[in-house]
Amino acid sequence: MTIEIMNMRPEDCAPLARLWHQGWIDGHVAVVPAELSALRTLTSFQQRASDNRTITRVAKDSGALLGFRMVKDDEIYQMYVGSAARGQGVAQLLMQDGEATIKAAGHSTAWLSCAIGN
Repeated sequence: MTIEIMNMRPEDCAPLARLWHQGWIDGHVAVVPAELSALRTLTSFQQRASDNRTITRVAKDSGALLGFRMVKDDEIYQMYVGSAARGQGVAQLLMQDGEATIKAAGHSTAWLSCAIGN
């Protein structure tokens, strides 16, 4: 496996939205109110992926999307690795890439928040 971390491109929006939507279901549906789950549709993730393209970097292997991270200011705002790529160092590479982005922006501390149970 040769993992590359790169800026998200417009053609990555649809596969990223599918990966993110499935990840959100896997990680959140059991711990958030049903009303919130009802709002987290594939369409909502497609819009969020498009809206956040400039702050998103993706991990790929031979063009296949493995995961992604988004950085807002000093926070790793969103991060997810698909189930097929877990245990292969993808999360570590995305985290390091996010930390480097935060440091390059002049921040001395990086933040990452998670929901309890996620």
